[in-house]
Amino acid sequence: MNSGFRLLILDDNPADAELAEYTLKSAGISFISRVVETREEYRSALKEFSPDIILSDYDLPLFNGAEAQKTAREVCPDVPFILFTGAMGEERAIEILTGGATDYVMKNRLSRLVPAVERALKEAGEHQRRKKAETERDLLLNSLEARVQERTAELQAEIAVRRRVEEALRDNEAKFRDLFEKTEREKNYIQAILQALPVGLAIVDIKGGTVLSNAEYEKIWGGPRPATLEVADYTAYKAWWSDGKLVEPEEWASSLALAKGETVMGQQMEIQRFDGRRAFVLNSAAPVHDGSGGITGAVVTIMDVSEQKLAEYEVRASERRIRGFFKSDMIGTACWNVEGKITGANDKFLDMIGYTREELRAGLINWMNITPAEYRERDEHAIRELKSTGVNTPFEKEYIRKDGSRIPVIIGGSFDEHLQEGFAFILDNSDRTVC
Repeated sequence: MNSGFRLLILDDNPADAELAEYTLKSAGISFISRVVETREEYRSALKEFSPDIILSDYDLPLFNGAEAQKTAREVCPDVPFILFTGAMGEERAIEILTGGATDYVMKNRLSRLVPAVERALKEAGEHQRRKKAETERDLLLNSLEARVQERTAELQAEIAVRRRVEEALRDNEAKFRDLFEKTEREKNYIQAILQALPVGLAIVDIKGGTVLSNAEYEKIWGGPRPATLEVADYTAYKAWWSDGKLVEPEEWASSLALAKGETVMGQQMEIQRFDGRRAFVLNSAAPVHDGSGGITGAVVTIMDVSEQKLAEYEVRASERRIRGFFKSDMIGTACWNVEGKITGANDKFLDMIGYTREELRAGLINWMNITPAEYRERDEHAIRELKSTGVNTPFEKEYIRKDGSRIPVIIGGSFDEHLQEGFAFILDNSDRTVC
């Protein structure tokens, strides 16, 4: 039962207001009240007095309960509104309740006043707790989404570095214009340079046939590019766009460079290597021109980004799992830093140890003040195991609840060395005896 709440009474009959106060006090209910009679006093009290519950008569001079209810809904929509009135027809009562009133009590049936007030306060408290929980959930999800976006940005930055390498190759296109007229010795020299490049690179002639390719190119494709391959034979190459559609022969970057003179950067696709395996790549090509501007061939580059793709998928999957654990009310979950301070927890864990979320935010919960002395050596061993392997074997222990009682649990967890943060899963083991 709530106590010490603020009660605003709107009634032009002081005797009725005193009777309502007396009835509530006789039931042992503690409250602070303010009685108002006019519209101006009522609106002012809604803002300054900040009531937790409103008790309003219906028939007032130049003012009625329906208007009072509408005003309360505008100023403080979450505050319970109970109509406290004399005789009232059924039609009017239905109008008041459908308009948002919590309840109504007839003045000649005061026995209903106490349960009506208690029920209204209880429902208001539950509503506030739900709103608070929803706000905290939204904050947590926003935080997790920010971490996903941060990791995605890091991956994109890594890809951008490799793209700059490709752009540097494109900017040096003039160095390759005379490639096809070089002597064998000069070709070998260029071949050696190409082999040292960190991206796959191939040079093709105007028909699409391979002049040369480097080791990284062959590594990505799982073998050398066929020397006799022409654009018309590109159907032998298998690749798919991100939407699952097959890459057509004329859509390849090298095809566009040879046929239209376009420089195509960073085609994202999934290729089927010559050995049958698949890989995610960024495929690019730029045309090579002769002195008169005619196209004589193309420079093709390819970069394997499979690891980055897999890392991105793993980050997103991990974040989805973490969201699921934090939403769950079947098992307690908590985050903690290297100092042992608990930095985040779900409602289930807070219920297990008897602390509030306000106390969590205030930094009042850490492993030391909720762990009995006899379990601290085992905890230290578990933390060492976490820091060395990233995970630990679940074990049984007890926690000291806020009220001094103990609760047996089974705990396991993981530790992120990069973030220097631990994540624990705590199962209520009250039905068993701790070993």
